[in-house]
Amino acid sequence: MRRSSGTGANVASAPGAAIGSVHVTVAGLVTDSVGMFIYGRDQLLWRPLGDGYRVEARFVLWQTAAMLKVPEGAVFRHGDGFAVFRVQEGVARMNPVSIGHRGEAEVEIVSGLQAGTAIALHPGDRVRDGARVEAR
Repeated sequence: MRRSSGTGANVASAPGAAIGSVHVTVAGLVTDSVGMFIYGRDQLLWRPLGDGYRVEARFVLWQTAAMLKVPEGAVFRHGDGFAVFRVQEGVARMNPVSIGHRGEAEVEIVSGLQAGTAIALHPGDRVRDGARVEAR
């Protein structure tokens, strides 16, 4: 994932308690971490923190009020699209789906699956449409 320079962000001292907004400048990109310079717009809020203060950040790149999402390990390529195996009475059924946004661990399902449907997680290459499966 790459963040562009000049991106704005909000900073909170506790969940939901914003203490200010910042201007983010990307300094470098490493596999799992990004070095950044964070400049506070209101210096009075930031001055007590001191130099070299550690900031743990969470960046929300996309959000919505309601969506259907499934674990990333349940979705697999099928033809030109994607599918999941839904489980009905111990039988795996191939179910084509349209996906939207993809996160690190979850995938948005745009169409093809209803909320509450039981699906197989990490079905493996031996599971086929109509195969008997059991919950573990």
